[in-house]
Amino acid sequence: MGFNYVQGAADDQEMWALGLTPRMFWKHRDALLLDTASACEDTVRAIVASSCDLQDNNDSARFHFIAGTQVAVGGRVSGRPPECWNHFDAIINCGAPLYQEHSVNSQKLASRYIYLPIPEGKRGQAELGKQIPRALDFARPFLRDPSKRILVHCSQGMDRSVGIALAIMTRYFDKHKAFTEENSDVSKNGIQNRLLWIITSHQRANPSRATLKQVNRFFLDIC
Repeated sequence: MGFNYVQGAADDQEMWALGLTPRMFWKHRDALLLDTASACEDTVRAIVASSCDLQDNNDSARFHFIAGTQVAVGGRVSGRPPECWNHFDAIINCGAPLYQEHSVNSQKLASRYIYLPIPEGKRGQAELGKQIPRALDFARPFLRDPSKRILVHCSQGMDRSVGIALAIMTRYFDKHKAFTEENSDVSKNGIQNRLLWIITSHQRANPSRATLKQVNRFFLDIC
């Protein structure tokens, strides 16, 4: 088996790993290493899909509220119906596979549930930037009422959902975590501080540099 060296590839594991984690690799290493290059990607996708199904029974990977706010960040299982509606008034799905109940009832839930078609990995970074305005418009009416709880989730609760949650924190919360219709004091340091809020509350958060770049570009180039 041959290998090609691609400079900087290790910085973009979200694209080439396709969601495969070290734990998954070591568990399935024999099957992966026996695969041909053309079949390996299909095997990885099957392993990741199977792992996502297993995670649906793992309460430890559900969600965490960003301290002092009504916004939570989580993985796909946190948006599983009907339980999700016991915890949240609105849900922003940042590209995670839809549960059947959400697909079937998409029109009925339109005012409370939004799906942002953000692919995983590098392919999704430009799309994440495009979807920020939709997420902000959707979240605003719920944030006006402090009793309303919002979930922002993706498949793993690590990257895409963190980027969208960071955009919400930046636009609608001042440095004291008080809601504002539009935060006028936006800066690189302010965005970094809000990222710290998220990471402190939701320790699974691990946004890629490309995701953070999209958020910074949206606010610092437009505002």
